[in-house]
This record gives sequence, structure tokens and C-alpha cells, in this order.
Amino acid sequence: MALRNTVDFLLYDWLKVDQLNQRVRFADHSRETFDAALDTCERIARDKYAPFNRTVDTQEPAFDGEKVILPACTQDAHDAYVQSGMLSAAQDYDIGGMQLPYTVEAAANAFFCVCLGQHRWRHVDRGQRESADEAWQCLATRGFCAQ
Repeated sequence: MALRNTVDFLLYDWLKVDQLNQRVRFADHSRETFDAALDTCERIARDKYAPFNRTVDTQEPAFDGEKVILPACTQDAHDAYVQSGMLSAAQDYDIGGMQLPYTVEAAANAFFCVCLGQHRWRHVDRGQRESADEAWQCLATRGFCAQ
């Protein structure tokens, strides 16, 4: 089963997050806005992060004595994530956030990684989604997948 199908099931059928718009804080939102956040993260993960997996495996970060140097593709991917607004998605409107429920933000971030073992993580690889069970286990225990 695809990760998106599992995330949709968990968010909407099990957790009923689409009912959160009954709360004043989330009144501006609907399933459509939640889906838009999920779609955005799925697209950025597929189009920006997945293509450079091999590059970051072979060109490990280096420290030049003053700063850490990463492959340029990591900055491009990070910029796309920041520009999407997902960096502050659950934050209040008045500080630049989208005021999404944290549950939706965490689920959207599942597209970027799946936890492996205790302290490892990996990104979505070439459009193939990793085990939905691993992704949900990661979200359920940590709220996100990176250290």
C-alpha cells in the first residue's frame, strides 16, 4: 500500500482530523487544505529530495574547519521546503505560520523520510514510497523522522 493511502486512512478515517476545523484555531482549514499540504510535501519529496539520494550517499558532508559543506543539491531541496511554508506550518498566522494542526504537519513530513532502526533515517527513494508501517511507527513515536 502506498504511503499516501496509509496517511489518508490514518488522518481521516482513524484520527478524524478533518473534524478539527470545528475548533476556532483550525476554522479556516478543511480536508482540501490538509490535502494541499500533503500533496505539496509529497511533490517536494519526490521532485527535489529523491533525485539526490545517491549524490548525498557518495558525497558525504565535509567540515573545512569553519563550516560544514554539503552537496549543492541539498540547498535546492531545502529551499523548496522552506518556500512551501511547511517549515512553520503548525505555527500561528501572526508569526507567519499556516496554523495547520501539528498532526497534519507531521504526517506531511512523513514523505521526506522513514526511520530505520534506532537512529537512522532515509529519504523517499526515486518515487517509491518506503514501508508505510515504518513511516507511521516513526510518526507515532517521535512526531517526525529526522534526529
